[in-house]
Amino acid sequence: MHTVLLVAGPPVSAPLWDDVVRRMESLGRKVQVIDLFDPVPDDPTVNGLAERLTKAVQSIEGPVVLVGHGTALPVAWKTAEQTELEGLVLTNGPMTKLDPFLATFCRLASSPRFLTSTLLQPHLLQRWLASSAGLRRTVVNPYVMDHDMVVAVSSSYLKSKTSRMAVATFLNDLPRAIQELSKLSIPTMLLWGDEDRLYPPTTVDSVRHLLPHITHERIPGGQHFHPAERPWEIADRLTNWTPKRG
Repeated sequence: MHTVLLVAGPPVSAPLWDDVVRRMESLGRKVQVIDLFDPVPDDPTVNGLAERLTKAVQSIEGPVVLVGHGTALPVAWKTAEQTELEGLVLTNGPMTKLDPFLATFCRLASSPRFLTSTLLQPHLLQRWLASSAGLRRTVVNPYVMDHDMVVAVSSSYLKSKTSRMAVATFLNDLPRAIQELSKLSIPTMLLWGDEDRLYPPTTVDSVRHLLPHITHERIPGGQHFHPAERPWEIADRLTNWTPKRG
């Protein structure tokens, strides 16, 4: 049996997967979650985080299916370039271009000290993320992303100046990284919420030429953070997917 390794990136982190993990464990699946920014990485660029994720994959006994969500997609993709995986699952995030909100943060990250001292301050960012202009726009039920949930999913990378600086470095590097994704030969499932306004289903079409062994599964009505809203459906899709090489 393979291990499913789950990873997410800012503005969320490992707790996004909590209910998915509980469901998969109840089904007898082997599942682990890794937090990209806890502990704070020495090299928080996409390539540096991919090296860290590669070591995590290689420390797991047996085959691994890597699942990346949101801004962790380029990190998961780079990891698949570096180490052997049983399969790769990518779900709702940037692959060829950034959504407007993320693009703005990435531009501001070119001045990391400004970004960490202003927008990445926990009290400011978490208040905005929990508002109708923040993460509530990325779910079907806005109450899913209440203040408690926002704090839970964002605290790990906002808790110190060092971790906030690491996130700024990551965001500054992200536009470069998505322009350098290479062709992957491993079985890959794009598990996509089909009502995501940040990364609509057409995002999938932009990378088909790079993924010859692709399976595209839609989450009907799924918004950007469907792992938090529909964890059982996500868990069941991951449990039932058997990577097949062409």
